[in-house]
Amino acid sequence: NECEFNPYTAGYFNEFRPQSSYVYYEDRSPSVLPVSNTGMRIKDEGYMQSFSPYWERSNEVWVQNDSDNSRWTFTNKVSEYDSKGNEVENINAIGIYSAAQFGYKDALATAVANNAEYKEIFFESFEDHVFENDCETRPLVAGLNLYDASENIPELSDNVAHTGKHSLKYTSQKFYYLTLAPACSPCYETSKGGSLTFTNVPDDITVSCQTVPSPASPMVNIADNCATVGDITFQEIRTNGSCPGNYTLTRTWSAVDDCGNSGQVSQVITVSDVEAPDLIGIPPNLEDVDCLAIPDPDPGVIAIDLCDPNPVLLFDEILLPPGAINCQMPYTIVRTWTAIDHCGNQASAEQTIVVNIGQRLQDGSTGNKVTASKTSTNPIRTSEIKRTNGHSDTRIQTFAAIDRDHEYYRYTDEQSDIPFVNTCSACLPSFMPYAGKSYVLSAWIANDESIASGIIPKGRIEIMNEDNSIIATFNAKGPVVEGWQRIESKIVIPANSSSIGLRIDTEGSDLYLDDFRFHPFRSNMNSYVYDPFSLRLMATLDENNYASFYEYDDEGILIRVKRETEKGIATVQEGRTVLKPNNADR
Repeated sequence: NECEFNPYTAGYFNEFRPQSSYVYYEDRSPSVLPVSNTGMRIKDEGYMQSFSPYWERSNEVWVQNDSDNSRWTFTNKVSEYDSKGNEVENINAIGIYSAAQFGYKDALATAVANNAEYKEIFFESFEDHVFENDCETRPLVAGLNLYDASENIPELSDNVAHTGKHSLKYTSQKFYYLTLAPACSPCYETSKGGSLTFTNVPDDITVSCQTVPSPASPMVNIADNCATVGDITFQEIRTNGSCPGNYTLTRTWSAVDDCGNSGQVSQVITVSDVEAPDLIGIPPNLEDVDCLAIPDPDPGVIAIDLCDPNPVLLFDEILLPPGAINCQMPYTIVRTWTAIDHCGNQASAEQTIVVNIGQRLQDGSTGNKVTASKTSTNPIRTSEIKRTNGHSDTRIQTFAAIDRDHEYYRYTDEQSDIPFVNTCSACLPSFMPYAGKSYVLSAWIANDESIASGIIPKGRIEIMNEDNSIIATFNAKGPVVEGWQRIESKIVIPANSSSIGLRIDTEGSDLYLDDFRFHPFRSNMNSYVYDPFSLRLMATLDENNYASFYEYDDEGILIRVKRETEKGIATVQEGRTVLKPNNADR
């Protein structure tokens, strides 16, 4: 699988999905039952004696509470999602996998298995090909395509079916090729100390707050000399410094392969805020301004800082020479705006206004002394600027400032897309059993003769090694149920194999194949068959691949449940729902 990570768990596609679950364990009060005769006040008892949140808010950022996380106990982790956001693989607290296969355009679960990874399970009922019907030739489960819809090979039959409405009809033998995952046991003995190799690990760096790199760029890759590696787990811990703009990010990438070997690498990013804020909207200097037409301080001046969303903006005004009286003598007004961010970095800008007394001499009016205003209130004002940083890309920030006394800023940052490898449609692993591991192959077969007379159907399934030598031959065994007979057997895949062959042998007669599934020997699988048009549940297949059938009336109400057994198909439940007619008493 060339996909480096699952973008759905990383949040790059679709919505955010849960990744890991934890449960808080703590003693409750009282710790023992009361021994007095006063009894227990139910409404006041049972509270946790203490509580520590897993996340805490620090400097406007949610970070993990490392001070006391010992009571948060890991319960499970979702390791794979499909393209529709369905959970298809998870790992519980003791490392046991559970997996699910979805079909019908990823709308309904078709198979669920415990103690199995997603890439180890396979189920086909051949109903989904009719539901898809979109001229696609891709297999419903990547890695094994029993039916090629583009050539109708083998033929999809709608006349005979074990469950549902369709089966696969073979008129001659068919060979399939299946790639295997490397064996785990031999690798574990030789690489017990750890065989994971990380590449593209970024170096420790010191950056400013606006140039903190994304965790996905550069991409951290991982390789293993034998076993298959699961998803890379990423964690970022922030350690605050002397001010909100100075902090340290410790990023850790870790992974575990199928042999239990683990490894991790880290990067330390030191973030320093040394850049002063920008002052936007400073008015130009003015010359020869009439003393009766002095403009008010510009309310549109704002302070922008990429590291501090709320820098302080100060205003000051002085007269030169000091003590000058308006309209009595020429003088100069010097207006100064100063912006200070949360780390003490500051920037200042000035406006000078040269004032004359011409108007005062003409009309004899009385001058007023100019007073300086330290703060001012502004209406909402937005502006857009372009800033080119040191990485040769242009970021466009949109700013809004509200009220200089209660300064508030917000901005959006548009950048180029974060690069990542995306060479597969949903970044899910293909069906790929492990070499050296035991599996169960199960299917139902039938012939026209067996359906007509109940005789044992012809046909078998052969598993072949890379050199075309036969590893195992599976023949149908057990009773013939309504013309269908089950094939089920254990197979141990050779540890030194990189691929195996699957051959469907018709033995000279047309062969119908249905409800084919493959899963680990030490796991249980339940599978589900739906009507390809109404999507009603038509059958469920238990851990032995025996079916329960569901029948509905014309209104879609369940009326009958049948159970498939070694003695045949028996009705176990039947019911009718009717409405009493209005003329029932006549």
